[in-house]
Amino acid sequence: MKRKYIIISVVLFLLLLLAVFSYGYCEKRCEIGSVASRIMREIDNSSTEECVIDLQNVTDFEWDKAVVVSADFWCAGYSEETISELWGFSYEVPKGFRSGLIFLNGDEIVYEEYYAADIERSSEFNVSIYPMPYYRILKLDDCKVVGGEAEGRYSILVE
Repeated sequence: MKRKYIIISVVLFLLLLLAVFSYGYCEKRCEIGSVASRIMREIDNSSTEECVIDLQNVTDFEWDKAVVVSADFWCAGYSEETISELWGFSYEVPKGFRSGLIFLNGDEIVYEEYYAADIERSSEFNVSIYPMPYYRILKLDDCKVVGGEAEGRYSILVE
């Protein structure tokens, strides 16, 4: 009988430990970066339902090209070689279902952020790109995106 309680206690302890680590992992994985935070602020301060956001105004580093990527792009399963051909620079594919912003100066990545995407529910910040291939390369002189907010969820759209 005593052994049964010890086993149950150990199992409960391991489940609790797993829950704590899973929560910490999700919190880190779902973290909103500084560019997304500034975009969200621009949306909040906008007097229109959809606002046009110039990516130059939400960054504090030098860049000349931005790659905007929706989570759907990563689902296509492109190889790193194919992505390098498409984008014109070498890039290591991130793990997981996420959207993101990658900023370059020349051919060097100077900053990148990723936002956890979830098929069942909307993330706090999301990137939508239509139509396919679900990524856009924006130059410094044409780097506007449309931002919006609905039910506490923010998104940018690039067409």
